Order: sequence, then structure tokens, then C-alpha cells
Amino acid sequence: MHIALLIDCENASAESIHGVLSELVSRGTVNVRRAYGNWKNSPNWEAKLHPFAIQPVQQFAYTPGKNASDMSMTVDAMELLFTEKLDAFALMTSDSDFTPLAMKLLAKGKHVIGFGRSTTPESFRKACSVFIHTDT
Repeated sequence: MHIALLIDCENASAESIHGVLSELVSRGTVNVRRAYGNWKNSPNWEAKLHPFAIQPVQQFAYTPGKNASDMSMTVDAMELLFTEKLDAFALMTSDSDFTPLAMKLLAKGKHVIGFGRSTTPESFRKACSVFIHTDT
């Protein structure tokens, strides 16, 4: 199985990345590894990118409080959906804003593996093929 891992660094714990990658490697090959955020605000994530071969995607907030990183991650997911031969998308986030993305990926025949805290809204958890808690 060919997998794309997309990480919402504003809504996911850097401490969980080893477990997430271990889970994904047991399912297939993680061909794409990208992390989205503003690295000026994400020192914990910045330290994890290089050791785990994760491509950083810098996203400044054009307007404070808006979802610039979420939009960047969603646009990349859609581009990957139509340009790469991927079987699954792993979305590491605890943000329900990604529910429509998970639903679209499923509708296009892709397996969606969600990773997030136990407080992740039910809408996102149920939109994924499988959801794995990162805090238990």
C-alpha cells in the first residue's frame, strides 16, 4: 500500500510521530511525508522533521486566526489524489475541519487513516476509514 502522511502541526502532537510512522509502516510504504505549519510557532515539530524525513511546508498566517495551514494541506491532498498513485492518506490532526477532505478521499476510493487525540470531534473520526488515538 502506498501512503501519503499529511500532518497538521497546529493540531497534532510531535511526540506521537514515532508511533504514527510505526503504525503506517506496518500497513505499507509512506511515500509522501509532509508537515504543515508555521515553524516560528512549532519548535517541537521542527525538531522531529529531519530525523523522520518529513518535508516541512511553511505556512504563514495571512490573517491571524484563519486556517492557512489547513488550506495548504487540503490543496496538497487534492493535488496528490489526482497526480500520484496512492492507496491511502494518513491525516494526522485533531481538527474537524478536515472532515470534508476525509469524506472526499473516501469517495474517490482511498483508504483514510486518521490520527489524533481522544478529544478529536466525532465527525472527523467517523469520516476516516479507521481512526487511531495518539494519546492512548
